[in-house]
Amino acid sequence: MRSGISMRYEIDHDNEIATLYFGYRDDYVLTLGRENLDKLVDLGAAARREFAARPTG
Repeated sequence: MRSGISMRYEIDHDNEIATLYFGYRDDYVLTLGRENLDKLVDLGAAARREFAARPTG
């Protein structure tokens, strides 16, 4: 995903669901419960660590 892509989220506190929206017209929508959101964050953190371990350029 290129930089500058629109991203936002909504939280349903009653059902413990997060909905993540990506794209200018909400082209991609991801709905996750609390546990799977935690797993997604962990997965993203692992990807960032791998990027950091290899210099760019």
